[in-house]
Amino acid sequence: MEKIKEYDPDIVINDILNTSYEYISLLKKNNYFVINFEDIGDGAKVADIVFDALYEHQIPSKKCLFWL
Repeated sequence: MEKIKEYDPDIVINDILNTSYEYISLLKKNNYFVINFEDIGDGAKVADIVFDALYEHQIPSKKCLFWL
């Protein structure tokens, strides 16, 4: 997290299959816009956008986009 804070981006893009709720919440708390790719973890629930091309997402949310 310290490296991310040093860089101070506007957007954080994660390509992590299983993000934690705590990790994504910490990013959001620091006012980062969070985009996740292929995330089936609990962090997907609080990310701003989730793109899943490989897995149909189980979270009923308009911010989770998937295609099969």
